[in-house]
Amino acid sequence: MKALFAPMLTLSICLLAVPQTYGQTCAATIVYDTLHKGPEMRYWVIGEDPEIVLPRVVLANKEVATKINERLNIEGVTGHTVQELLELNKKIEAEWADTTQSDNDEWLDDGVINIYSEIKKNSDCVLSLQVYVTEIAAVVSAMEGAYPTRYQFLNFDLKTGEQIVLDSLIKKEKMAELLRLANKGLMKNYRKGEKEFGKEAEHAYRSSNVDLLFKEENLRDFYITDKGLYVYYDFHFFRCDQQWEPDNFIFISKAQLESLLRKHQYGL
Repeated sequence: MKALFAPMLTLSICLLAVPQTYGQTCAATIVYDTLHKGPEMRYWVIGEDPEIVLPRVVLANKEVATKINERLNIEGVTGHTVQELLELNKKIEAEWADTTQSDNDEWLDDGVINIYSEIKKNSDCVLSLQVYVTEIAAVVSAMEGAYPTRYQFLNFDLKTGEQIVLDSLIKKEKMAELLRLANKGLMKNYRKGEKEFGKEAEHAYRSSNVDLLFKEENLRDFYITDKGLYVYYDFHFFRCDQQWEPDNFIFISKAQLESLLRKHQYGL
């Protein structure tokens, strides 16, 4: 596999705003940087060149912007530099191509070949986004396949640069009620998927490693929208069955959150 190191390319700029008080527009300027593009990998069969694109925040308060961007940069998202990832990807592909099955004592992290993100909210002094990280597996499994996609859910306070966690939004004594709402939505999504896909997906629902129970640690994966919160649940369907997987996102409306919140903030 050839190794090409693409120059940093700044693409588009959108959503310009100046931080203001709660209840008014308080947003960030988002710049998208292409950190790497191509070349096509030997075993990459999805049909597109690998591409690593990450958002970068621009704010009048440079200290706050720096704090957010340290989490959004390539090392913050993957734990590696671009060069380290490309070298890691080459090593993994070499392992895949080794037909001798020779022993290799070197432990390899999963590589990364694609990164892109989706802004869920950029107003009311909160930046909420979902980052999609497509990996190249060092060890291919039936559960995740060769190119698993991981999600990262990142929520930032645009006034302080701090990451927002549910503990800072929800009263401690109300976490049990939030779990109840999440589990109710979880079962609704599961039954809807089971009904929608019918007999064709029966085997997937029987063989999936699902306990159908939100625990408090599951609630760390969430994003904020103008309408409320979405919390993410991984049903752990096998890779070949993921086409029948239920909706992973459980919606909790602002009305449902009303009595659970520590205070009204971020448009909630």
